[in-house]
Amino acid sequence: TMLMSVFAMRQDDATSLMLKIHNEGVCFVGPYSYDIAMSKARKATDMARRSGFPLLVTVERADT
Repeated sequence: TMLMSVFAMRQDDATSLMLKIHNEGVCFVGPYSYDIAMSKARKATDMARRSGFPLLVTVERADT
């Protein structure tokens, strides 16, 4: 799946996260540097669109 390939998740973690996104509409995937986060967001969004899913991946700055 996209979550497994882009975010290196195990299948059970990807399934749990997918259900959280479905039920709550939003979730936290992980902390990344800005450049890596943007790259992963673009890749995930592109993969979702090619598969016909309206997934929106955004990058937010963490409060430090």
